[in-house]
Amino acid sequence: MTRTKLTILLALFALSTTFSILGVYFSHQTPIEQYKVISLLTYHHNGRYDYTAQLKPNILYNQTTLKPGEGILYTKITELVNITFTYSFNCSLPSNVTLQYSINQRLKSPKWPEKTIVASPLTVSTLLKTTTAQFSITQSINITALDELKNSIDKETGTYTSEYSLIVQPHIDVVANTTAGTINELFTPNMTMNFRYRTPEGDYIAIEGLTHTQQGNIQQTETIYQPEVMSQRYMSYAFSIVFISALLCTTWAYLKAKPEKPTKPEKPIEEIIAPHEEIIFETAEEPSYERLGRTVIKMKSLEALVSIADGLAKPVLYLKKPPTHPGEEPIHVFYVLDGSVIYEYETAAPSRAEREEERKSV
Repeated sequence: MTRTKLTILLALFALSTTFSILGVYFSHQTPIEQYKVISLLTYHHNGRYDYTAQLKPNILYNQTTLKPGEGILYTKITELVNITFTYSFNCSLPSNVTLQYSINQRLKSPKWPEKTIVASPLTVSTLLKTTTAQFSITQSINITALDELKNSIDKETGTYTSEYSLIVQPHIDVVANTTAGTINELFTPNMTMNFRYRTPEGDYIAIEGLTHTQQGNIQQTETIYQPEVMSQRYMSYAFSIVFISALLCTTWAYLKAKPEKPTKPEKPIEEIIAPHEEIIFETAEEPSYERLGRTVIKMKSLEALVSIADGLAKPVLYLKKPPTHPGEEPIHVFYVLDGSVIYEYETAAPSRAEREEERKSV
């Protein structure tokens, strides 16, 4: 296969190997298992307060009752605040519901410790196979008596309270048994009545926390196995092995097919002899080797032989030996004789005529 074709195959397999490795990477980005959260049921608690304030005869409102949003509750003209608390529990599945609840009232001031003034008894209510459970409680708050209690505490502690709060706090413990599981929660929707005195707006009562909601659910986590992801991984492994193997084989073939560096053609014998022709003398025959003890030293180059001739002050003898077999080049032999030692260099370099003849034939 030519080097050009191998180059094309090498580029193709390198690109394919890159994509196959990317396929392995991306196949591992998708998990084999997925987790899905399923809501089995939902539920919510709702707590809502309503009130009606009983007023003393007054010229401001010219009426004796106020509902939420109808006006400011001024302390000096407010006698009672009747509050109604309504609670409801709603579940998306039928359940056996047990409600345990009580409502406390706490008096709170930054001047003295918190004091519980009302603690209602615990009430238990049970409902079967229902999706809704509710109850309602009404309480009356005497503003005049509450103000007198605050003044008595101030007198005992030697303080003056310009601001205090009455906290109405229901404690509702809900236990609901359903087919999806058990709900067990505490719900405490507080309402706060803030009493403020000697403010630029006057002495008044600010009521906060009339509406409360709390939601919840029961969930289940499912594990979803994705077999197609594993199949994708196996395919990416297989493609990677095939393309990497093909890339390695093609690379090996490409390197093997690398063209050898062309050998530099040997100089004609005339050019080899020309620099040293003053000391080279052509002989008619080869020197005699009959005498025993003669040592022949083969030289690597004509230059080395010429250097020895210069050092020994000897001539270089040259003999062109005919080829021993038809079609072969003649052998050019150069000698330097030094007693029993013969320094010798051989080459098969063609002559100019032979080189020109070869060029013409090509």
